[in-house]
Amino acid sequence: MERLSTVLKRLRWIPAAALIAFFGWVVVGIVRDEAGKYHQQLLQEFQLIRPLAGSAVVDTQEHYSRLFQGKALVGAEYATEADYTTVYQYYDKELSSKGWRFVEEHQVKTMYRNDEGQERSYCKGPLFAGLFYRSRRAQAGWKYALDLTWGVHRCN
Repeated sequence: MERLSTVLKRLRWIPAAALIAFFGWVVVGIVRDEAGKYHQQLLQEFQLIRPLAGSAVVDTQEHYSRLFQGKALVGAEYATEADYTTVYQYYDKELSSKGWRFVEEHQVKTMYRNDEGQERSYCKGPLFAGLFYRSRRAQAGWKYALDLTWGVHRCN
């Protein structure tokens, strides 16, 4: 009888753990649905943005994982002969006509790509757009990239 009592005392945490696991599962499901919704919205937004004339798509990115919730990315890298001013003036106009607002511009040096350039940031609600222009000659065949993200940068 004493053994049974000891076992029951040790097992009394199971209902609380099951309840916590259930609520965790519900919360992850809600986040998953939200991330999926924004992923679809990013795809639609990206399709509405016309690339700069004379640019050629070199590569595309589309990242959304059910494993890593709360983030989504859609983007492309482009080859062009256009200079930075031409590229950013075009995208300032193109993005603003689609409801995006300019946030900031800053110099970027990325160590993982051994790259540097200028990045312009835009927001549309919770969505973020980053326009990165390489200041070095395009080693990987592309000169600028446009990425739309959700859950990575702060936009309201």
